[in-house]
Amino acid sequence: MAMLLLYIPLIKREERFLEDIFGKEHKRYKEKVPALYPNFSLYKAPKSMEIAPEFLLNALKDGVWWILTLPLIEFIQYMQSSEWLPVLFSMP
Repeated sequence: MAMLLLYIPLIKREERFLEDIFGKEHKRYKEKVPALYPNFSLYKAPKSMEIAPEFLLNALKDGVWWILTLPLIEFIQYMQSSEWLPVLFSMP
């Protein structure tokens, strides 16, 4: 809720800025695209998509760090519960 209170004025200011730069083109875009929540019924999947292997590989490399986060946290918790690694701080 607090995010909305802060974010909506930012959206309005940004929309005015983009309207000043792009004019009617941005107004048409704004009519089609919701500002906060996606409308999945508007999505049109392309019939085909061309992907460069190097960009796909880079995206996968970036994603691996997110995937490895959970096992890393579990390992740290195991080390702390085994008293091999000190607990520096804890949150209630």
